[in-house]
Amino acid sequence: MRPLALALLAAALLGPAGEARAQAEGGPPPACFVTVIHALKAEGQALPALKPYQPPLAAKAFKKWKSFALLSQARYRLPPGGKALLSTAKDALELNLVSRDAGTTRATLKVGKRKAVPLALTDAAPAQLVDGGSWKGGRLLYGVYCPAGQ
Repeated sequence: MRPLALALLAAALLGPAGEARAQAEGGPPPACFVTVIHALKAEGQALPALKPYQPPLAAKAFKKWKSFALLSQARYRLPPGGKALLSTAKDALELNLVSRDAGTTRATLKVGKRKAVPLALTDAAPAQLVDGGSWKGGRLLYGVYCPAGQ
């Protein structure tokens, strides 16, 4: 098959989604933040730095936790297929960026030796939390935040 015919066939098969993916992959790698949060049952206040995580923290699974301390936050620029490693006081974390299409970032977060947790971060819900287990009278939460346009 001729190169032009192959290009036309690829464009027909991929359509707009393929074009959006190509545009997303052609720009700078997306910025994603990995945040380590210590959740406690004692009353406290919400920190401004945790604002992206307010919707997931309000979920039923986290209702018994009343205060949240920011332990660390790291910013990574990862291309699709890119990997970032982070050590915490309890676990080693591995963030893998699977893909970034128009409006959705797909990634996985592996905590210690546990199975990687798939994440689908959208423009409407760009942050997700993964439970890191018990730690110093509370829970460790690992947040991943990939804001649109970054």
